[in-house]
Amino acid sequence: MKRNWMLEVFLQFIMVKNLEHAEHNEKVCRFLKKKPDFSDWIITVTFYAALHYVEHKLLSDHKIKNSKSHKKRKAVVQKNLPNIFGEYSHLLDMSQNARYRNYAKDREQVKVAEKHLETIKIYCTS
Repeated sequence: MKRNWMLEVFLQFIMVKNLEHAEHNEKVCRFLKKKPDFSDWIITVTFYAALHYVEHKLLSDHKIKNSKSHKKRKAVVQKNLPNIFGEYSHLLDMSQNARYRNYAKDREQVKVAEKHLETIKIYCTS
């Protein structure tokens, strides 16, 4: 009995940290939006904010702890959070493209990323 209580407290702590990290990343996005040349980083940080909201939801609803890779997490999201899988998957692809293939992104792509984040945030925090 004591072990379950301690585990539950630990899981609650991690869930709070996931939300704090997501909110921190959103603040970074707002800061970067003031600069015209950082659309690639806005998209990347937007994805990581979404990732932390997803981790929060997976832990709170399904007791699934953090995945170790994007590939594994994507499969877990597809199975357990199908309502936001499309947005999550697209945001992951956008982020990887911005980081590794083409950093020159326009503000329209930022708007798409922000819309995906908002959908994910609402779903994962309600």
